[in-house]
Amino acid sequence: MKDAKLCLLTLFLVMMIAYFKQENPKIAFVLKISGSVFLALTVMKRFEEFYLSYGEVFCFFRDYASYIRIFVKAMGICYLCEFVSNIAKEEGMQNLSTQVEMLGKLSVFSLGIPVLATIFQYLQRFLN
Repeated sequence: MKDAKLCLLTLFLVMMIAYFKQENPKIAFVLKISGSVFLALTVMKRFEEFYLSYGEVFCFFRDYASYIRIFVKAMGICYLCEFVSNIAKEEGMQNLSTQVEMLGKLSVFSLGIPVLATIFQYLQRFLN
């Protein structure tokens, strides 16, 4: 039910933006930004609910808790960078959009370095 309400609200917001885009672009811009921020916060809240509700499942993986934290951080970085990149593309700032995407990729890569080091340690133990 929450999803249906959110979709209807988003549809209404898109129609308002389309109407005001011709009449008053400044109002359309404010609606775009405020709607985007609202949707981003809603998605983050849903992700938090998911993480808290499945926290019991994560308890079974106590040995791998650091990897789960890395995975959750990577998902958050990906979502945030995609969100900002799409806003920049929509406003015609292709260069900024590309830079934000590159920042996201490098951030996720840097998060994965400890995991890669652990894999190499396991391989080294296995080969010895």
